[in-house]
Amino acid sequence: MAEAKADLGFHHVILESDSKTLDRKVVNKEDDFSEIRVVVADLKNIAKNFVGCQFCFTPRQGNRVAHAIAAAGRRLGFDQVWIEEVPPEALPMVEDDQRFINKPS
Repeated sequence: MAEAKADLGFHHVILESDSKTLDRKVVNKEDDFSEIRVVVADLKNIAKNFVGCQFCFTPRQGNRVAHAIAAAGRRLGFDQVWIEEVPPEALPMVEDDQRFINKPS
């Protein structure tokens, strides 16, 4: 992600999670000693690479595209960044989101 900042000029990002616990721990200034402390520390370190980094909770049903893209990335076995396209298995969720955003009034 820090590489994306350097290569693409991202300065402000919003990182979404479907875990309320993770979201709460990442914004907490105190040291974390929980089982997910490594993930929390990684996210806090990633945030330091940006001028602005906001963490927010997004329910699982609002995070379907991100979940599909992450699953596709895990299957690849190497880092992959999709900028203006998505992996084919995520396309149906993107189309659903577009229908929701562009629904007639």
